[in-house]
Amino acid sequence: MSDCDVAVYWPWRAFTEVHRKKDAGGLAQGFAAAGRVPLLLVSKSEVPAPGGVRLLDCSAGRATDPWAEIRTVLAALRSPSIRQVLVIRGSRRFFLVSLFAGLGRRSPLRSQHRPRQRWTLKLDWDGRTSTVAESLKMSFLLLACAQLFDDVVIESSCGLERIRRWMLGSARFSVVPDGFSPHQVADPDWRALEKNRTVLCVARVTPQKGIHVLLDAFAMLARDFPDWGLRIVGPIEDTQYLDQLLQAANSGAIADRVKFTGSITDDQLRGEYGSAAIFCLPSYRESFGIARVEAAACGLPVVTSAAGCPRDMERMGMIVVPIGDAAATCIALRRLMADPQLRRVAGQRSQALVGSWEKVAREFLALPA
Repeated sequence: MSDCDVAVYWPWRAFTEVHRKKDAGGLAQGFAAAGRVPLLLVSKSEVPAPGGVRLLDCSAGRATDPWAEIRTVLAALRSPSIRQVLVIRGSRRFFLVSLFAGLGRRSPLRSQHRPRQRWTLKLDWDGRTSTVAESLKMSFLLLACAQLFDDVVIESSCGLERIRRWMLGSARFSVVPDGFSPHQVADPDWRALEKNRTVLCVARVTPQKGIHVLLDAFAMLARDFPDWGLRIVGPIEDTQYLDQLLQAANSGAIADRVKFTGSITDDQLRGEYGSAAIFCLPSYRESFGIARVEAAACGLPVVTSAAGCPRDMERMGMIVVPIGDAAATCIALRRLMADPQLRRVAGQRSQALVGSWEKVAREFLALPA
């Protein structure tokens, strides 16, 4: 690993198959595609390293120990070839992230004769807090991170706006949206997309994803579009909620046109994107929502709730409707279902406005000094 020049650290979380294509794995592969040699450091890996990426499992078979993990990571970062360090973190355990950065930047193990490392904190967080106390705590920790990291990057302009309300001077903070993995998407067949008759939702089956809103909207459209179907792709995490959805589909006389697939493989997911006509994500809460970007990259027009950062979604050419509003979702879907040419134009526009993880990695590399 002595030739690695970029380190991506995914602290205190297991690295699973899901993370190979997004978050830490997607970004590490983006650096590899951009011509760098990335080292991905994770607490515990349950899957092999992504292509082109060196992987260091900090657990080495031990139970999770944050302090042992920090020591392992700092030792790996002593390599003189590593010039850039990227730490990915949500809103939890910010104290340990700050401490890790302080140790890494101020460590006596770092020789003055080694090349200077650039440290970036990537926040997978939308800047929301639920209480005043939480806001004050996060403000303090973000101020500390602003001093310890060279850059703090957040994934949406709405998140940056929320953070700026708390802080004095946020020149170190900037926005870099998440990307998509090329392995998750396929070049669209525009003629096929115009002929397809499926509305697709890729989401975990939980109330947070608002799938009942989509079912209500689709039930309103069923009589006018009898040859259309609805497919819900994603793991069944709440079986009680699934029962409620199936009951709603039965009462709306659309049960035979709604399919829940559960978890599927990457190859199957590409097939789902390729056989759909419209993508819809009616979530109540999203930080970023990478499935929306994947769908747009496949050339699908995207109808999404305002969860996350609606203005960023609109800049990507997506159609944004109010959260929890089945009637507005119905109107947006109706326009697209009735007009194949509109679907193609909307899909092409969004496809041109979203970026891959390689593009995201290049944005990180281009951050101003």
